Amino acid sequence: MLNLARGFLEISLRTPAIRESLAFYEALGFVQGVVGESWPHPYAVLTDGRITLGLHAQLDAPLALTFVMPDLARSVEDLLARGVALEQQELGADVFHRVRFRDPLELPVQLIEARTFSPAALDGLAPVTCGYFAELGAPARDAASACTFWEALGFVAMGEEAEPFPRTVLTSDHLNL
Repeated sequence: MLNLARGFLEISLRTPAIRESLAFYEALGFVQGVVGESWPHPYAVLTDGRITLGLHAQLDAPLALTFVMPDLARSVEDLLARGVALEQQELGADVFHRVRFRDPLELPVQLIEARTFSPAALDGLAPVTCGYFAELGAPARDAASACTFWEALGFVAMGEEAEPFPRTVLTSDHLNL
């Protein structure tokens, strides 16, 4: 069963100045995470124990949601059946598997291959000075279509909230939209 919600990896941010960005987020209280050699461009990972930020020197958009998925190549048909229109797919024996698409709000989403995925356990971190991450919000002209889209990918729509402004939260284990 396809469930992106369980495989949330990071909010990916484009930043050409990795060191300066690291210093900025570390000054807020974020700590660096361990990274592998997955990307051909410079990148770093930071966390506050609740959310993970990926700083990428090369990214197609200023911000993207990144999820990991085992057997990504086999999941493409399931994504298409759920109404996901892929913008790009890199699948093959000699490439790091990755697909990209946009949600109904035009938010870029990328899925990357992973055999196994375990978010870092970072209990006991001091709170960051900017507070804690509650949700990633985006304005929606048609919230119902966004809810339908994300629910098909494993998120759960909560009831509409009126405060501090009208919105519907889509929740998962690691990310609220």
